[in-house]
Amino acid sequence: MAKRNENPPQTEQVACSICKQDIPLSTALMPEGAGYVEHFCGNDCYAEYLSMQDKKAGQPIQKK
Repeated sequence: MAKRNENPPQTEQVACSICKQDIPLSTALMPEGAGYVEHFCGNDCYAEYLSMQDKKAGQPIQKK
């Protein structure tokens, strides 16, 4: 009888940019923009991200 591989191959994991849940990279939503990539576990977290971006866009620019 052939031995079964008890350690299946590991898939690359990334953290959702909103809830920080680890998700397989192959299933992550990855909108790109401004030179970086964000990862989202699903539409709810992506919608939250878009809402946060809209709020940031509406705020006045703070001078340093």
